[in-house]
Amino acid sequence: MLSRYIIDHVVNQKSFQQMWQNQLRWAQTTRYSRPKGHFGSGLIFAMPYGLLGFLAAGSLGHWGLGAISLGAAILNRLAEAWLVGWTVVRDPRILRSPWLYPLRDLLGFAVWFASYLNLRYVWRDSRFEPVSYTHLDVYKRQPLSDADRLVGRLAGEGVAFPTLIF
Repeated sequence: MLSRYIIDHVVNQKSFQQMWQNQLRWAQTTRYSRPKGHFGSGLIFAMPYGLLGFLAAGSLGHWGLGAISLGAAILNRLAEAWLVGWTVVRDPRILRSPWLYPLRDLLGFAVWFASYLNLRYVWRDSRFEPVSYTHLDVYKRQPLSDADRLVGRLAGEGVAFPTLIF
């Protein structure tokens, strides 16, 4: 049974760097806690496959077929955004900025891909680096230097990046 209540929240990240670090940390956590499910979640992104189809068909001289592939991916993302964003959640932002959802799909794929690169991430003023690939809790903690904190604060004073979470 689905709940009749919709939970609304805002992730207030002041910079692209903060958003990236949070997304990467969440993706790496999912990767370690449910590795097969996380791997399979790479199949839900339509835009990278639409772009791949566009480039592959174009390299074979079939630009029209490639455009159909890319167009189908874009329409897929717009339809999903409208179905979920408007008919379920009634979020007015989908009516104002539908072009953000295909871009968010590309960003989500980049985060998913980066979760396999074992990149360091920052969480609560500490830098974490994976040292083992079997358990999530075996990260090497490195406190941030004063210079790192200053750069983080300066980046946080920049342009706010809207995080679109589905």
